[in-house]
Amino acid sequence: MKKKVLVSCATVRDIGGISSSLLNLLNIISGKYDVTLCVLTGNISPKVHIPDNITVIKPSKMFRWCFSDFEVLRQLSFFEKLVMLFWRVLRKAIGTKRMIPLVLSRVSLNDTFDTALAFCNDLYDNGRQVIGGDYYFVANRVESHLKIAYIHNDVRQLGFTPELCGQMYEKFDFVANVSYACKDIYDEMMPEHKVSKSVVLYNMYNIASIKEGADDYDAQLDASKLNFVTVCRLVEQQKKVSRVLKTCKRLKDEGISNFKWTVVGYGPDEEYYLRLVKEYNISDVIEFTGLKKNPYPYMKSADVFVLPSLYEGLSMTMCEALIVGTPVLATCFKASEEVVTDGRNGMLCANSSDGVYCAVKKIIENPELLKEWKRYVLNNPVTNDEALHQFESICIKGIRVV
Repeated sequence: MKKKVLVSCATVRDIGGISSSLLNLLNIISGKYDVTLCVLTGNISPKVHIPDNITVIKPSKMFRWCFSDFEVLRQLSFFEKLVMLFWRVLRKAIGTKRMIPLVLSRVSLNDTFDTALAFCNDLYDNGRQVIGGDYYFVANRVESHLKIAYIHNDVRQLGFTPELCGQMYEKFDFVANVSYACKDIYDEMMPEHKVSKSVVLYNMYNIASIKEGADDYDAQLDASKLNFVTVCRLVEQQKKVSRVLKTCKRLKDEGISNFKWTVVGYGPDEEYYLRLVKEYNISDVIEFTGLKKNPYPYMKSADVFVLPSLYEGLSMTMCEALIVGTPVLATCFKASEEVVTDGRNGMLCANSSDGVYCAVKKIIENPELLKEWKRYVLNNPVTNDEALHQFESICIKGIRVV
């Protein structure tokens, strides 16, 4: 009999690392285990495909009314909009942390699972919870022999404290960090969990699908120029796309224009970046494409994939670029060092605007570096071997591995 696995993820989007890693995981484990996906808000982007053999449940309309993005308003009746407004006002009055137990208090799945995964981590701002649901739901409303909570980023950036971690993870068997860098930070905050609960659980990749998608269409990049590509959500606080724009300006001011930079993605800071493009007068060397359901042709056609982030848990886009055969230039932080071996499959640079500029200029002046990196990437393909071993040991057998 197949093991029964519940995966809880409050919302399934068509962009973002958490949703991408969730879909990859579901595609890889769906045939091997009896998988149930719980979507607390009920919101699944129409642009994503959940494997047919996965049971999807949406257990709470109240949670949907309280925590769905406002874009779902278009799908609601007039009465539901009024109800949603009521619950939003109540949520604002009593706070997210109190609201989550209230709207989930009567939820019962009437089933017992072998493993339950709280896939999307909470988020706090100065001690105030702003995002969450999966942790509470799995810890308190799910019957399971094994419970695991994911952490997808630096716990300090998520607003966690030792007190919060002690409360959140009390009912979980394991706390799964998506990189060794994340685990080190978590272990520093919660040393009492270091040898009991804290583990590393790498994200998986649908490698065949990514490679197939990379040939889906022609990205139409100018082959006569050196092509840099960045794929990310446009959020300046973390992704630091302003570093890309400043680099383009400095290079152009120096008379260097034999390159083109393409930024794929969308987000709340898109208009800010477009204003900077106009202010810097760099529209001839950089292009923002907006959201692309399939960004892989851009990654494959690029000479270099660039990640300018201030921090990441473990950037999936770096690994996806390597999967399609493209070297990576990334700012240096602990998690990027787990993916990029400096001088082998790409380059690590100082985590600053100046660091990105200096690295890009070095590549432009030494294009032979790209041939060496490309050869290494093609001869050392990305696999899911380690991630699968971690998942089966930790999530299925309950054996702690690090």
